[in-house]
Amino acid sequence: MYTNHINPVAQKNQDAFCTALFQLLMKKPLEKISVTELCHMADLDRTTFYRSFESKDDVLDYYIDRQMTQLAGQLPAYSTLEKNLTALFRWTYEERKNLCILMDCHLTSFFSDALSEKIILVLISNIEFGDARQFVPWPVSLPGENRYFRNSFIGAYMGFFNSWRYGNFAERPEDLAKCMASFYLH
Repeated sequence: MYTNHINPVAQKNQDAFCTALFQLLMKKPLEKISVTELCHMADLDRTTFYRSFESKDDVLDYYIDRQMTQLAGQLPAYSTLEKNLTALFRWTYEERKNLCILMDCHLTSFFSDALSEKIILVLISNIEFGDARQFVPWPVSLPGENRYFRNSFIGAYMGFFNSWRYGNFAERPEDLAKCMASFYLH
């Protein structure tokens, strides 16, 4: 668990640890990175690290939480699924370097879990008054149906991201959003 600081100096230090961690992740896997090495790269001491974080995983949690908050603020309220997906893919494009690092290091669960828990629900609630009635209905009613929907949505998004990545991000976010929205709407 990390400490969410309001103090700008503490936030700056947390951000420095994030930057340092992503620089190190470009060179080696998370389990091979020591806290000492992370502190050295961030040019901060271990005491500063442990004031904010209990572990290296907490640095990733902090980064993801910050990104999810930023993304949630970019989703247009009471909009269409396509507009919300456009905002999601624009954010993805802006964060593509770090997202690719997470994928290369097999750490996408940090990102996809947070996306599933925090953003998908916001995305769906934002379109409640827009085109929500156009969603393709589920063929059967299942306990935990929302979980299945979220997981299918995350799977589709990650598939789109992988294809987009390996195509050197050639398509526009708007085009990806339109294509993905067509899977979920009548």
